[in-house]
Amino acid sequence: MDGRLLSLPILDGQHIDAGQPIAELLYGLLHIKRAGAAAELECRRQVLGELQAGSRPEALMQALAIVEGFKAHSEYARSRFARFK
Repeated sequence: MDGRLLSLPILDGQHIDAGQPIAELLYGLLHIKRAGAAAELECRRQVLGELQAGSRPEALMQALAIVEGFKAHSEYARSRFARFK
């Protein structure tokens, strides 16, 4: 798993139990990326709302594709955050 290592509380050869943490990673950057993705998603939703109020079908389809892309990006950020957590 990628990330910066903050601590490694396990000694070489030490017995560990199932579910016991073996390392602590710095994942603050993921919080920032997730917040940025959420803000961008909200921005795209606003643009979509404006487009739905009266735009050409082509422009609407493009906006829908962009919104779906940011939804996927947001979900990816959430899943990475959950894994790091």
